[in-house]
Amino acid sequence: MCHNQALECPNVSPVRAHIFKAVFMAAILFVFLISELFAQSPAPYVPHQVIVKFKTGILSGEIYRLRKTLKLSQFKRFNLIGAELWQLPEMSTAEAIAQLRNDPRVEYVEPNYRVSIDQTTPDDPGFSRQWALNNLQQTGGSIDADIDAVEAWDLQANTDIVIGIIDTGVDWQHEDLAANIWTNPGEIPNNGIDDDQNGYIDDVRGWDFFNHDNDPMDDNGHGTHVAGIIAAQGNNGIGVSGVCWSARIMPLKFLDNSGSGTSAEAILALEYAIKMGAKITNNSWGGVDDADSRALQEAIAASARANMLFIAAAGNGGSNNDTSPRFPSSYELDNIISVASTDHNDLKSPFSNFGPKSVDLAAPGSNIYSTLPGNKYGALFGTSMAAPHVTGVAALIWAHEPGLSYQQVKRKILASVDPLPTLAKTVSGGRLNAFNALAESDIISPAAIMDLSVTDSSSNSITLSWTATGDDSIEGTANQYVLRYADFPVEEGNFDSAREVRDLPRPRKSGARESVTVTGLDFQTRYYFAIKALDEWGNASPLSNTVSATTLAAPDIAVSPTQFNQNLKAGQTTTQVLKIQNLSSGTLSFNLSIQEQTASRSLSSRQSPGGPAIQSKNNPLGASNGPGTIPTADKPIQAVVLDGIGTYSAKDRLWDDLNTNWAQYGDEEIQIDYTTFHGVEITYQSLVASGAEVLIISNNWNPTHPYGPFTEAEAAAIARYVGEGAGLIITGGTFNNGEFPALQTQVRVLAPLVGLNPTATYFWNGNTYGALNFKQPESGLLRNVAEPYQSGWAEKTLVPASGVWDSTAILNGKLVAVSDNAQTALVSYKNRVFHSSLPEHLTGNSSDRQFVYNAIRFAAARSGWLSVTPLQGLLRGPSSQEI
Repeated sequence: MCHNQALECPNVSPVRAHIFKAVFMAAILFVFLISELFAQSPAPYVPHQVIVKFKTGILSGEIYRLRKTLKLSQFKRFNLIGAELWQLPEMSTAEAIAQLRNDPRVEYVEPNYRVSIDQTTPDDPGFSRQWALNNLQQTGGSIDADIDAVEAWDLQANTDIVIGIIDTGVDWQHEDLAANIWTNPGEIPNNGIDDDQNGYIDDVRGWDFFNHDNDPMDDNGHGTHVAGIIAAQGNNGIGVSGVCWSARIMPLKFLDNSGSGTSAEAILALEYAIKMGAKITNNSWGGVDDADSRALQEAIAASARANMLFIAAAGNGGSNNDTSPRFPSSYELDNIISVASTDHNDLKSPFSNFGPKSVDLAAPGSNIYSTLPGNKYGALFGTSMAAPHVTGVAALIWAHEPGLSYQQVKRKILASVDPLPTLAKTVSGGRLNAFNALAESDIISPAAIMDLSVTDSSSNSITLSWTATGDDSIEGTANQYVLRYADFPVEEGNFDSAREVRDLPRPRKSGARESVTVTGLDFQTRYYFAIKALDEWGNASPLSNTVSATTLAAPDIAVSPTQFNQNLKAGQTTTQVLKIQNLSSGTLSFNLSIQEQTASRSLSSRQSPGGPAIQSKNNPLGASNGPGTIPTADKPIQAVVLDGIGTYSAKDRLWDDLNTNWAQYGDEEIQIDYTTFHGVEITYQSLVASGAEVLIISNNWNPTHPYGPFTEAEAAAIARYVGEGAGLIITGGTFNNGEFPALQTQVRVLAPLVGLNPTATYFWNGNTYGALNFKQPESGLLRNVAEPYQSGWAEKTLVPASGVWDSTAILNGKLVAVSDNAQTALVSYKNRVFHSSLPEHLTGNSSDRQFVYNAIRFAAARSGWLSVTPLQGLLRGPSSQEI
């Protein structure tokens, strides 16, 4: 090797040596220029980003080609100054600036500098305790698990927006609130006259709708705490800082000193807020699903017509608002923002309600330090504390961009959250971020999709394909698609009235090919399709080209023979052929699976809603083993624990022991996955992807723990997956609907899967239940378990309301074992198991471990004696398939 002695290398000509030297010197110069540049610009900056502005007259096509050459992954345009922010994943900031600085088309290029926040950190002494605004682990939480308020204040810290606090009142004399209390400009104080003729005499600073007077003083403390979170005076050297340093707080008292009020008084308060010009109301109160007031709903709808946002606390019951609505946050009105709570570790607060469809986002609500009556300060917990953080940010957005509609403000808040796995069960999936919400809105819509085409059609489906456009015109990645269809030509004027295709995939990067199959269509019907792309700010592309196609005729199924009979001696095999025919010109989709493992097997056929299909009741085949393949003993049985106590308190369960020591309990290896479904939304697709042969629901009773009961959609996904053959084990208080109504969905959807009555009521009983006596001693669930089966964790059990496990609670299931007092039961149904106590608890004994191992093996129901191939197919008629 020559190292740097270029001119002394053998076999190097003088010309080549000079070239090498020139290149080497150029490289040195390049490094020097970059070093010089950043010696002059020592400020910190964002890696792989530059801000670049082109000279006037440069064609957009030239800029586009340069972006492609430099392999931009993303860009944003600053409309105010005509510059652009470029993201360059394959080039450093220094390299990009060195290259662009010498481009004659570029007016200037610079790093995306990070800015200091020192100038906007308030001097309020209590600010150091406000982790929600700036989390420095001062309360033991996680760094930056906050709403980025300090960063947001660089953009906007003050507002003159009027904010109605509909609550227990506000201590309007508080040292940290008095300067920000709204005063009615049309009212002369204490003259006994309704000067502004609004129906309220001397309403100088709001109104008390509970006591019917003009003094909305807080006699509870809740409203004052809420007001301080929103707009305690910032940077005034006392107390705490609100999300808004200055604002106009309108106290509207309708709750008494115990925190109780009526919907009528709430309506009057909201009516006053609308009449007197409030832009936002904070509503940290509510009632359960039977408090659904149509009058209150209409009042909130009226506030939307006044361009007002109604910010509401989601509730503190730890329940799912989708299935157990809480009002007013659960009204389906687009000016409501429903807010859940997070703690200082960015986890959903255990008490917080949630809802994939009904709760929009979360904000800090645990241990929130704020103002209290009498010039005091203190910390409170609740979604009541989370909602005012959102209210404050909404006010800052409106101050920053006064022309926005309430829909645009809401969209900015939801589109700018920090996504968190613990908040998957909310609409946005994230926690409030004030800085992101105040960032400049994107006004460039995605480009129109102009190559929408039909690639296939069947009897009840049509497949479409198109090329993805970008986020900003043809750049980046769009946020979502809206695809609609009708039996009439779809145009811009009637697009919104056409039927929308649900559950479309998220858009891919600009230029990628997209495809979707629209199912559930009628036979021999002509359909028209059109699509739009939307970015994260809701900017929609122009309408695509419209395409149409006609579905085929209905399939006509024939199956022969209808039954097989074969007697075999041990060790013998046989092959039988089933012929499926499609006699029509349409398409027939069929699926086959193996029925439950019994001495007699058969295949059954049925008509599916979308057309005929062959289908059997499925025995679990194990998704990881592929269709038509019976799981073999050389592959471990794959079991997964679904979200709940079994994942949240996994350390208290015996999963690791069985994964490690399975050979002590049997000759078939098992593997229990208790992490994949921890704190995430369960979907049918995610269950399929897991390859699980057995699903375990471990004592999923607690509506107050961070992940809560299953939603309607999650329960349906589990039922579908189990219905297609997966084994199922359910334990403990999963069906405790008597104590926790939020569990009613689990009882209705999941109880029948294990042979229990879905209309029964169940309770968690604290009496020791004693030993289980065998009713079905031949059951594989009891293999190597000594009778009587005495569990090591016997303090509690689930009991029907009747007090005993009998035919009123057990419908289709078999009673495998039961205690003397009939309050604890072991039930099996098909390849599914229910144990009313907690055999999986780590404090259990060896019998518990043996039982849980047996249950997993029983639920897997592996068998090597029957196989079917192929299991599925599509017959374009007229045609046939041999199975």
